Amino acid sequence: MGVPALATAGEPPRGRWHFVFDGEPRLAYSVLFVRSEGGDETRLLVDAAAGRFELVSRQPPDGRETFESIRDVASGETLSRTLAWGPVAGPAKPPECARVAAPDACVVLEGSRGRLAAALSAFSGERGAQLSERARAIASPKLLGSLRALAVVFPLSKDFELYTDDFLAFLDPVAFRDSPVPPRLGERVRGCPFDATFGFPCTERERRGEELRFGPTGAGAPSRSPGPTPAAVPPRPAGGTAPSPPSGGAPGPP
Repeated sequence: MGVPALATAGEPPRGRWHFVFDGEPRLAYSVLFVRSEGGDETRLLVDAAAGRFELVSRQPPDGRETFESIRDVASGETLSRTLAWGPVAGPAKPPECARVAAPDACVVLEGSRGRLAAALSAFSGERGAQLSERARAIASPKLLGSLRALAVVFPLSKDFELYTDDFLAFLDPVAFRDSPVPPRLGERVRGCPFDATFGFPCTERERRGEELRFGPTGAGAPSRSPGPTPAAVPPRPAGGTAPSPPSGGAPGPP
């Protein structure tokens, strides 16, 4: 179950941005965006005090199902959440969601230690605390600890909002609830060397684009953008809604 992957390591994204945040908590991350007839995929490559993580969000054009995952780069352990509105079709349909009907949704959480499927409404009912305890059991204690440490950077950017209330809060509604703290403005900087360490190197065209924006690479070359430019997001295929541009800063052309 889950929205099919639209990109793999080494495949160039259609949009690429990189941001750093001054001060504490420390945060640097890239946004890799792919748009196709099959839907949208947004991949966040994150480096923070808690470690290095790859966060992926996929939405098909019809908007009936969304998929988010978080992978700890060091250990390779992954936690994912699929959210589907109405009955879930296909051979992988969880029996717990067979009778889910709108306006309710089906939640499927998968981790290294198992899977949990339930109706979305069940997490806010009398069984909510029990379901959250069962959800925590599908991930290792080490990954849960790393994600709780990572949560301190989530309020810095709206790019992380898909991973709080609608994902990690199913496991721990206190540690991962949306924060009332307003996001800060990150600064867009050169990102190709950073992205390559995650297995997503820039193409030659993308490297030339960075040089045009930030200047040539090498000793003494500026790494920060001389100023913001309007976002450049490809037009959305018919049948879907265009996403907002990355919110870490004022993004320019990929």
